[in-house]
Amino acid sequence: LRVHTDLPQLAASLCGRRFELVPRPDADVVWCGEHVRDFAPYEEEGAPCVNQLPQESCLTSKDLLHALLDAGPAPPSPWLPEAYSLPQQLPELLQDLQRRAAAA
Repeated sequence: LRVHTDLPQLAASLCGRRFELVPRPDADVVWCGEHVRDFAPYEEEGAPCVNQLPQESCLTSKDLLHALLDAGPAPPSPWLPEAYSLPQQLPELLQDLQRRAAAA
């Protein structure tokens, strides 16, 4: 089985004769640690299998899950804590921290 991975632990574990570590274009299986954003190459006939599903990052990434729930039609659930994606929401985080400090 020809495997491409960017995870050193997985690469070290595939030591049997049945496995061969290859570049992504030559792989039967692609096992990535990073989220795959473009699934078009994996939807073609004969494309390698990939260890992710389209849009699964909405469920497996805390900031994306929060954004998905926050954008829904219902008001935010009381059990859902505030969450911020720092690259996009640093000013909102600082405002929230200042508001909490003033209220304390």
